[in-house]
Amino acid sequence: MWNQYSVMATTSCIGTQLSLKEMTLGLDRHDLVSDGKLHKAELQRSHIAKYHSTTLGKILSSDKFIKFDMLARNVLEEGFDMKTPCEVGSAGKYQELKIRAKKDNQAYGRSSGLYRFVQVGTSYHGDLGE
Repeated sequence: MWNQYSVMATTSCIGTQLSLKEMTLGLDRHDLVSDGKLHKAELQRSHIAKYHSTTLGKILSSDKFIKFDMLARNVLEEGFDMKTPCEVGSAGKYQELKIRAKKDNQAYGRSSGLYRFVQVGTSYHGDLGE
């Protein structure tokens, strides 16, 4: 009589350990691909009726701009300083912070142009450009 053995793979296609849930469902997270449609739909420009002019430092120190606090902190990590003038606006959970850079500002790898930082809820999407 032959003994029947069953084998369960515990590694992914690149050799990393799979979780119990992945093994049970037969999934390999390294083969998964992002659709892209959901991400783009979320980042469609919302209609922001009014932008407020301020600086990154005032956003962090004022109660008036408290809802833009997390977005401003993320922009500071991108290489801008507290004195950088900006415009902020929101429509629901969609928040946008715009910075018009001058030619002498070398922050974030571009010498001039419009920086448009977007956050939807608590998801920070970074600079989406012009």
